[in-house]
Amino acid sequence: MTPGEGWTIDLNCRRRAASLAVLSKRVLGLDAQVVTAFLQDSRLMTSFPEKGAEFYDDYDRACAEFASAFDAKDLTACKAAAVTLYQPKKDCHSRYK
Repeated sequence: MTPGEGWTIDLNCRRRAASLAVLSKRVLGLDAQVVTAFLQDSRLMTSFPEKGAEFYDDYDRACAEFASAFDAKDLTACKAAAVTLYQPKKDCHSRYK
């Protein structure tokens, strides 16, 4: 993977995260394909050991919480997981970008 590809992955994750934030207001109507793509991008993003591995466990755990909340159509839990997702991503990007 080239550095440009990493940027594309991050940009796609940001776009999907923004979409998730907007769409989480309507959890029952949230497209499973969007959630699946976001989670796949997240797994890819956390597969680079030299780029923030110390943050990956927390982020991956939050992704799992979001996936479970989405599957349960639990809006409150989706929002809580989205908040939990934000901090490790912010910390990692602050250090490594």
